[in-house]
Amino acid sequence: MPRALVTGGAGFIGSHLTEHLLESGYEVTVLDNLSSGFEANLETIRKSVTMLNRDATKQGEFGDLPSCDLVFHLAANASVPRSAREPEFDASANVLGTINVLEFAKATGAKVIFTSSAAVYGNPIFVPMDETHPRVPVSPYGQSKLSAEGYIELYRRLWGVKTQIIRYFNAYGERGRRFVVWDFAQRLHQREPEFTILGRGDQIRSFLHVRDAARATRMIAELDLLGPINVGGTTLMNMEELAMKLQGIFGVQKPLRYSGESWPGDIARLVPDCGQLHSLGFKEAVSIDEGLDRFATWFRSRPERLAQS
Repeated sequence: MPRALVTGGAGFIGSHLTEHLLESGYEVTVLDNLSSGFEANLETIRKSVTMLNRDATKQGEFGDLPSCDLVFHLAANASVPRSAREPEFDASANVLGTINVLEFAKATGAKVIFTSSAAVYGNPIFVPMDETHPRVPVSPYGQSKLSAEGYIELYRRLWGVKTQIIRYFNAYGERGRRFVVWDFAQRLHQREPEFTILGRGDQIRSFLHVRDAARATRMIAELDLLGPINVGGTTLMNMEELAMKLQGIFGVQKPLRYSGESWPGDIARLVPDCGQLHSLGFKEAVSIDEGLDRFATWFRSRPERLAQS
């Protein structure tokens, strides 16, 4: 039975990846300090995994971990706005944590699958963006992810650590308590008479359901590849289109208002070229309509959905 360590395994993508690995026959250990993850995310599989409440930024937390074949490193700060407010925290979470994972892999021979981000590309010079796109981050988050990628490559060259970089674009779905789909759903259920969209509503994102993101991650990890791989969806929508679609799903109608400005580091067009991923045989299994319906069903069950109403 192959063995996997998932850092950040109680988080949004991490918990779905953990489930998928179990379904695929893996023995899984989860390392998560629960600063942004939730044990409830693992409630249906809690008895099937080894759960360790530990902080990846602390090197001593890896000393007694069982050996494994694959380390899926998802523990990170994933908030671009927070990275702008607290760049030191962001660098510690995203760079120091990665170094600790690499040291563990160097000592044990495990392969590291590092989940990076489209934020390393910065503002698009061309779209869709493939893996050769220049990397000029426009946020501390993007810079910390790019710095971590540098350490990944360095450990591979100097010490022969087996590595793979995956650059996520935009995943959505159940257990996603941050990012645009969650934020929009919350705004629809708040008392404000208008629905406010940051910027002009024309920011474009690709949408890949989290279960498909998890499946793509496991598939890539099991192959012997070189170089980063984009993981994103084929469905593209701007923020106004997403708001209208969610209004229809939830049956809540509010007039749209645009703030005119977004937060620092917001990229207007994040459109992936996933040709490499598709050449490996990957196909999306969850359509945008099915995925948003799944999210809405889960969202309605969450008491925290009205926390800011």
